[in-house]
Amino acid sequence: MSTVKVRARKRPSRSGFDALSTEQLLALHERHFGFLDRQSKRRIVQTARTHGWDRSWDVDGLTL
Repeated sequence: MSTVKVRARKRPSRSGFDALSTEQLLALHERHFGFLDRQSKRRIVQTARTHGWDRSWDVDGLTL
C-alpha cells in the first residue's frame, strides 16, 4: 500500500462548519446574528486567506 493512500485515510473527513468556506460562515453568521459591515467582511476574508484558514482561495469571481 502506498504512503499516499495511508495518509489519505488518516485525514479526518470534513463535515459541519469545517467544510464551509469563510464566505459561507459569514453568511451563516449574518443570517442568525445580523449583518456585518462590508469592510469588516473583506478584512475577515483577507485575514483567513492570508493565514491559510480558508480553503476557498482558489475560487475566482467572489465579491462582497
